[in-house]
This record gives sequence, C-alpha cells and structure tokens, in this order.
Amino acid sequence: MLKNYEQFINSLFSGESRWMTYLLWLFISGLFFTIVILEIAAGLYLAVFIAAIFYFRNRPLELINYLFLAFVISGLLSGMLSGHYNVLMYLIPICFIPISVQLKENKSFNLETWIKWILFFATVTALVGVFYHYTGRERTTGTYGGYFIFATLMSWSIPLTLAMVMKIKGRWGIIYLGISVLMLIGLWWSYTRSAMLGLFIGFGCWVLSELIKNWYRKTENIGKIILRWMVFLLPLFLLLLFIFLSDDPRMNPTARNDSQSESTIDFSSGRMDIIANAISILQTDITSKNFVNIIFGHGPFSYQRLVQGPYSSWESDYLHSLMEQGLIGFILVLSIYYFLLKHIIKGLRSDDYLLNGLATAGIITLVMSFFTLRITGWHSVGVFIIIYNFLVRGLADEEKA
Repeated sequence: MLKNYEQFINSLFSGESRWMTYLLWLFISGLFFTIVILEIAAGLYLAVFIAAIFYFRNRPLELINYLFLAFVISGLLSGMLSGHYNVLMYLIPICFIPISVQLKENKSFNLETWIKWILFFATVTALVGVFYHYTGRERTTGTYGGYFIFATLMSWSIPLTLAMVMKIKGRWGIIYLGISVLMLIGLWWSYTRSAMLGLFIGFGCWVLSELIKNWYRKTENIGKIILRWMVFLLPLFLLLLFIFLSDDPRMNPTARNDSQSESTIDFSSGRMDIIANAISILQTDITSKNFVNIIFGHGPFSYQRLVQGPYSSWESDYLHSLMEQGLIGFILVLSIYYFLLKHIIKGLRSDDYLLNGLATAGIITLVMSFFTLRITGWHSVGVFIIIYNFLVRGLADEEKA
C-alpha cells in the first residue's frame, strides 16, 4: 500500500496526472476572477502538501521553499503570541511549496501555453474593468476586489503580452499588441501610481538589457532592432501621454489645481503618516524592552489595532512584515526578494522574450513591494508565486535546451 501511495504522489508531480494541471489552472483563474475559486484551489493545494509531506521530506527542495514555510510559521506564531489569529491569510502562501515542486517535476510543462491562458484571463479582466469605468466606476476594478488587485493583475500581464508580441509574428502579434493597449488603458484608470512606477522601472530595465545585448549583436538586422524598441517603449510612451494629459496633480506633476495648493496635496497617499506611526510604535517597543514584539511582531491586523487609522495595512511589504511578524518576518521577506532578484537578472539576460517578460513582471513586483503589499498580501502573494515559479522553470528549461 505504501508503494502505491508513493507512486500516486509521484504521478501527481511528474505531470502524469492531469489533476494537478487542472488545479494549477484553477489557482491562476481564481487570481483573476473570484476569491472563491482561489481559496478552493489553495485548499486543495494545502491538502496535497499535507498528503505529500513525506514526499517533500525525501526530495531536495530549494531554499526558498523553506523560507516560505518559515514565513507562514512565523505569521502563525505572531498571531498566537498577540492573541489575534488569521489562519486563512496564510492559506495561499503555503501553496508556494506544492506549486514549486509541481513545476519543477512536471515533465510536460509548456511555459508558452500557460502564459497564453494568463493573457486570456487578463484580457477578460481588462474588458470588465474598462466596462465598469464606462458605466460610472471612477477607478477600474476586475470581477472582484478593488483597484489594487486590478492593477496587480494588469502590471503582471502587460510585460507578458508584449513578450508575446515579440515572440509571435503576423496577425497574432498585432492582436497581442492591441490587447496590451487595452490593459494599459485599464491600468491607467485604476490610478495606481505604484504599478505605473513599477512599469516604468521594469520596462526601463528591459530596455537597458536589450541595449546591452544588442551591443554584442552588431550583425543583427536593423529593422528587427527598431521594431523591438518600438514595442518595448510603447507602454512608457502611452503612460507618459496619459500622465501629461491628466489634470490630477497627484498623477501629473505639471498640473495645477486652483482649489488646492501643492502644499496640501498628499502625494504619499498617507504613507508618510503610516511610517511615522510605525517608527513611534517601534521606539516604544525598544524603550520598554518589549523584545517579543520586536522579534515576533504585533500579529495580524496590527495597524487597525495599534493606530486605528483610515488604512487597512502598513502599505509596504517590508514595514508590514516588520510590524506584524517582527524581525523574523522582515528578514524572511528580504530573503525571498533576494531570490527573486537573482532570477530576475537571469531572466533579463535570457534570449527568450517570455523569460524577459516574467523578469520584468518580477521587477514591477519588487517596485510595488515598497508601496503596497505583495508577499504579505492575501491576493498578490499568489501572483508572486506564479511569477517566481514560472520564471524558475523557464530558466531551467532554457539551460537544458
């Protein structure tokens, strides 16, 4: 019986069973369409994780898997110590481990096919967001959640769409180009500045990497180089156009609002007050030698409990992890981002446009992590899981080729 059990687990992760493929599809579709589907998929992945715990014990896992496991345990421990529990918020982060193993072991994984599914979901979400905006909603949202979730999905999908433009020639390349414009319009109407800043920096790094690669490819056709640069600069050009046409001084630095002076405009959207509150709380912890809170944090919902302000979080992965999970959580988040950065650099060096696009999406995630919740967010951590593991698997396949 034990042998049959091991064979069943092996078949799940090797790609011999379609069940795990459907589960990954369910997880990704849930990120775009509904929290119900996402939580069902996450619950099933948790069941797989528990059922295969001995399988994982006998397999060499990457260090980042242990970092995610430690991150989850740290969050649960901080909740126990603070007396404020939120077990469900760690349901999606624990999925990193089974998804990581699934993508590493799956023999039939095809990156391009999965990216096409992501872009199909993203196109539907972008259409929904634009429709909502035209029917009176001030900021674009998808089928569920707020504008931050919508901006997260668009900023993830736009680099992948333009990667497909470069990879696929002919009619489909033009279609993907049109889809990228639709996504950019949707992103603009979400008015999420952190996502737009991430897009500028992400595509700036992509352009720089292409410039360096072109320097060493002096024999490449000049027409291909010009086409590539036009595609890469499209999102930057459109966003700049939208920004300078905006009459909102928070979006357009050159705009003037007669009813409100620049000195009264909060360009940080309250983040300076959040940082000041965090510093005050940390100073109190240090002065009172409250080492439990310093090391393990104040637990879930600490901003609402300690500050009681108008915001729901500490609005930064680093500040949020420090305040809720202490130094342990803060160090774990930094370590996870270190691994992401390593693979981003490899992805930008690659000759595969899909890997370039995933690396650019990773840069956007890094930039947004300073202003919003990514790893520590209940939804965006799922996006992080897919970006990271797809990038790692794609790089591994490229090395084998």
